[in-house]
Amino acid sequence: GEEIMQKVERDIYLQIMDNLWMQHLENMDHLRQGIHWISVGQRDPLVEYRRQSKIMFEDMQNVLRHDVVRSLFHARPLTKSELDNPI
Repeated sequence: GEEIMQKVERDIYLQIMDNLWMQHLENMDHLRQGIHWISVGQRDPLVEYRRQSKIMFEDMQNVLRHDVVRSLFHARPLTKSELDNPI
């Protein structure tokens, strides 16, 4: 039904978002640690940090959209016996 589908959509979205957000925070930490090398290339590290972090965030949003839609299209209903089995 519609109520179950909304719960499935919400659960899939939150699970994927949680994983991507943790990965994004790690990527931002790596970017922050290595941004000082940008000054060697005669570019402003702050400007490059902002530019690259914006690109990384937009990429994360695109992956989120893609993965949520892919997961929703691959979702299938479970039988009662499959629900009773432990994961």
